[in-house]
Amino acid sequence: DILIDLVGRLVDPGSETDHPADLLARVFRHVEQHLEDSRLTPSRIAASFGVTPRYLHMLFAQTGGTLSAHIRGRRIACVRRDLVDPRLAHLSVTDIALRWGFSDSAHASRVFRRSFGIAPGRYRILQK
Repeated sequence: DILIDLVGRLVDPGSETDHPADLLARVFRHVEQHLEDSRLTPSRIAASFGVTPRYLHMLFAQTGGTLSAHIRGRRIACVRRDLVDPRLAHLSVTDIALRWGFSDSAHASRVFRRSFGIAPGRYRILQK
């Protein structure tokens, strides 16, 4: 990864001229704009910004977390919001989870339970 990063900088020295904080802000915006895409991964994000996944992970470590955890946290927050939205009452928990980029409802349910201490279906019922 380091070698590829160095070669990339030699080929296009202007690609890394952003201040790390600027790049991090752009990554946060990118994540928000693409939360619904189930293919949103650190590797794909790194590629879209012309940096290595290793560099992106090192950059994101400054926040005290990981990029994957941030994506998962933002997605599950959106699921939680949608579960109580009366306009979306016709959608199943699975539909909402898939809508926010989770690959399957079981994974989304585990993340939801870990995050909020309750199953998503039960949460929805209690919020009515």
